Amino acid sequence: MIWLFASFVSCQSLALAQERERELSERDDLICVLTQTRDQALATLQRHGLAIPTQIPNKEELETLHTHVRMMLTVFRTCLLRRESKP
Repeated sequence: MIWLFASFVSCQSLALAQERERELSERDDLICVLTQTRDQALATLQRHGLAIPTQIPNKEELETLHTHVRMMLTVFRTCLLRRESKP
């Protein structure tokens, strides 16, 4: 009976880790799309000689965020693989 409960908890943990990985992956994809859209909008503003708002995060700031999201995704994948390999 204890084995069954431990197996159930393990499955729940795995499902939660997979859900977190999916959420991080979606967030990563969204950051990429938003970065491209922002870059296109800024290029259009510059092409027409319009002022660029200073409150928009620059490319380096977004790349740093993107890197952090990728690192978090890697950590979740590693944890997921370790859990799957345990008996």
